[in-house]
Amino acid sequence: MVLEGSVMKTVVALGGDGIGPEVVDAACYVLENMGVDLEIVKPPCGEKALKEYGTPFPKETMELT
Repeated sequence: MVLEGSVMKTVVALGGDGIGPEVVDAACYVLENMGVDLEIVKPPCGEKALKEYGTPFPKETMELT
């Protein structure tokens, strides 16, 4: 559902660690299937980011939030 004159919103989905990625993926699935005009981005964070970038919250992720 896209309302006339509405502006696309961006959702920054941070999965983090533990069960977080599964929960965030499920929430994103629901949002994507609601028919709302959204852009969902999933920047790196948590343990995966720590291994790749040396920090759990890299600059590119920080800039999106």
